[in-house]
Amino acid sequence: MRNINAKKLWQKGKEWLQTLLSPTSRKEDDARRERILLVILAFISTLSILFTLSVISLALWLQTTRHGISVLLVSIVTALFCTNIVLVKKGYWKIARVIFIILLILPTFYSLAHWGTLLPIPLLTLGLIILITGILFDVRSGVIIAGIIGLYLGLITYAHQHALLSVDSSWLFAPLYPNYTFEIMLILLVITGLTALAFSEIETNAVRARRSESQLSKELEKLKERIAEHTEALYASEQLRVQELSRFAEIGKVSAGLLHDLINPFTALSLAINHLHENVDSKSLHTESILQAVK
Repeated sequence: MRNINAKKLWQKGKEWLQTLLSPTSRKEDDARRERILLVILAFISTLSILFTLSVISLALWLQTTRHGISVLLVSIVTALFCTNIVLVKKGYWKIARVIFIILLILPTFYSLAHWGTLLPIPLLTLGLIILITGILFDVRSGVIIAGIIGLYLGLITYAHQHALLSVDSSWLFAPLYPNYTFEIMLILLVITGLTALAFSEIETNAVRARRSESQLSKELEKLKERIAEHTEALYASEQLRVQELSRFAEIGKVSAGLLHDLINPFTALSLAINHLHENVDSKSLHTESILQAVK
């Protein structure tokens, strides 16, 4: 009985996950990117929920906070990530991807400005942001985001070095909290998953391109066969027409020969009658017959 219930729960969970990750866009490219966004949001939302639980556990059991990160702040960020999934399912995935990138950039930039540019997790998150931007938008957008991040890091480093911004470096001397390695592993897992997803999409597109090329080649062969068949039929039709024209030409030649052979005796006869008419006596008994012949 327990096995049956477990199977039902597992089946329902799979169906729910498939429904969650199913895109609503009709265009193929939009549907592909929407599905990727849903997968990324599922990854990040899971990571954010785990991070929230980690912050709550530190606050409850160890009576401490994560470098000044409050439970309220991480709860708000987690809620925003989950809300983004709702936006995508409502059909606003293009707006959702922009909001998602902003949600990743703002806290990361704040962390680097407040605690310095050596903080490991925000630095890993920057790499994650560049990867996600390249996947959700295009390579050019990823390069632009990378340039913006590089410029920001340069400005923050300059501001820290010249005391334009104060740096809270207490984290350098604080002991590592229990979940630190786990969080690093989660971020690396997300990066690995996104990389695998990107390569999977590339491979899928390559397979689709090869399939389309094969279908195009088959259609081209069929077209060549149809062209050959039509050409052969047209050639046969033209050959028949040429043969008919040749027969008509031969008939014309024969008819012209027959007409020539028929006209020649009549011409001689006509000349003879005219000559007889000119030389016959008008009082002759045959004058009337000759006039009738001339007419």
